Amino acid sequence: MPVSSTTWGAVFQTSDANFEARFTFAQFLFATGDVDRAVALFSDIDKRAPKEFRRFAPRVDNLITAPLPTYRGTVESTRDNNIFIRSAAYPNRIFAHRSALDDEEADEMEVGQQVFFRLRFNRVGPVAVSVSLKAFIQRRNTMTFESQTAVTNREASRQTA
Repeated sequence: MPVSSTTWGAVFQTSDANFEARFTFAQFLFATGDVDRAVALFSDIDKRAPKEFRRFAPRVDNLITAPLPTYRGTVESTRDNNIFIRSAAYPNRIFAHRSALDDEEADEMEVGQQVFFRLRFNRVGPVAVSVSLKAFIQRRNTMTFESQTAVTNREASRQTA
């Protein structure tokens, strides 16, 4: 049975403190393309939830973030160890910590550069992870061009053997 936003929305009431349900629902809304409602719900969570709630994006994907594609955006600004990205995927700027980048690429990162990234979420909304100056190829899991080439070469050599 498909899950609808009506089913998810019934899990919490407007004035309750079930922030975990709201957080999961906001991710679901984003993943299903209802970005405006996701923005509003993340904003509500950020205003009302306890300060400790979901301050950081998780280190691994969940059932909602795992199937999300690789996104493209532009570096809007950098500050200390933080990078802010603009993307058509989300109306607000997307945060990325320097740790989400390869060390070499982090040193090369400049305002205005195009970047590619995956998303996870914290209380405010999307957080960019696996940020790269190079595009990714989507397969079962995200792979770089170099990794994809190595896989393709191995597959080709198996077929000829």
